Amino acid sequence: MRDMMLPPTAVPWRTVVAGVIGVLLSLTVVLTWQPPLLASLGLMLAACAIPMWVIEHRRFRSSADGNDGDLPPFSRTQVRRLRMTGGLLVFVLLALTIRLQLSVSGSSVAGLHVVQFPLLVAAGIWAVLQGLLLPRDRPAPGAVGQLALSFQHLLSGGSWSTAERQCLLAWCVKLFFLPLMLAWLHDWLALLHVSASPLDGWMPAFLAAMTLLYALDTLFGTVGYLSTHRAIGAHIRSTDASWLGWLSALVCYPPLNLLVLRQWLDYQDEVDWTHWLGDSWVAGAWALAILALTAVYTLSTLVFGPRFSNLTHRGIITSGPFRLTKHPAYISKNLSWWLVAVPFISNSGPKAAALNCAALLAVNGIYWLRAKTEERHLMADPTYQQYAAWIAMHGMFARCRRTLRPKRAT
Repeated sequence: MRDMMLPPTAVPWRTVVAGVIGVLLSLTVVLTWQPPLLASLGLMLAACAIPMWVIEHRRFRSSADGNDGDLPPFSRTQVRRLRMTGGLLVFVLLALTIRLQLSVSGSSVAGLHVVQFPLLVAAGIWAVLQGLLLPRDRPAPGAVGQLALSFQHLLSGGSWSTAERQCLLAWCVKLFFLPLMLAWLHDWLALLHVSASPLDGWMPAFLAAMTLLYALDTLFGTVGYLSTHRAIGAHIRSTDASWLGWLSALVCYPPLNLLVLRQWLDYQDEVDWTHWLGDSWVAGAWALAILALTAVYTLSTLVFGPRFSNLTHRGIITSGPFRLTKHPAYISKNLSWWLVAVPFISNSGPKAAALNCAALLAVNGIYWLRAKTEERHLMADPTYQQYAAWIAMHGMFARCRRTLRPKRAT
């Protein structure tokens, strides 16, 4: 049987490295001079995004703005009106999403109170520019104009086509997750400012390293939601349209995670792993294991470059941790929760410990469901089919099975 080849990754390493270098340079400036937090956030976003955009634009410089192949030709006046209408719709939907998150999610998105005003100002300016800055060669509605067309079709009483439904779903993904990512990025950067003070002992160093890793994760995630443009090859090819896919993803984020995940993860008799292990060498090894798993989780976001996004297909990533398994982020995150929460240790006895373990296993099950719905969505792409076949033969779990399988006598 011919060995299946690993397909090339959608985002080359040079793009990822350029973004990381930009982040590290801007982080040096932030920690040295400590500008205002919003200025730090903007500087780090620009330093991360712009180098990746430049490199990716050189790879896709012939790409058009938006997927307009199935649309009739429009005049410049029609395109301008569609883009401005779509920009206004995006602004209104973003404002409604932010208001919903603030009213329902409370302190879990505390940073949203700070970033909401500059985000809405930026969205308003962007909406106006949609109708002013048109492509010179071939005016086209683009993604924002297609959103306006979809709403016009809906208001006229017609049934939505697959393309129109996909357009709306793609915008729902961006408008739901972008405010959350910005809010969490703000909060992690706020903790980084605190972590810049001199460290005393391994625990502050451990917390500073964890903060940096999660800041990098949310930074690249935010850039991903800001980068859905065809000119850099980061446009959304398709969005998961299944209820199960959306529910399994949204239950992991505010406000639904407050009703499900937080209820299962916040144990009433929770034992802190640092108190459990004390000052022994095992505590240091335990901390390193948590850091290693969190590093894998963060790297799994970084290798997407400007293409990270939930519930969407924006190119198949086969580099970094994705050479080991199809879901390195989910596996590493869920394993780290077992080390952080230590549900198998309880002050209330073995019965409570068993219930705690069952609760965390239920959370693991949600992420297993997310993984399966993502695979079902991506399997429509032949590249992902080839990647999945390669992982089945050469992935981490396949190698473990071959190692543990007893050799047959010859």
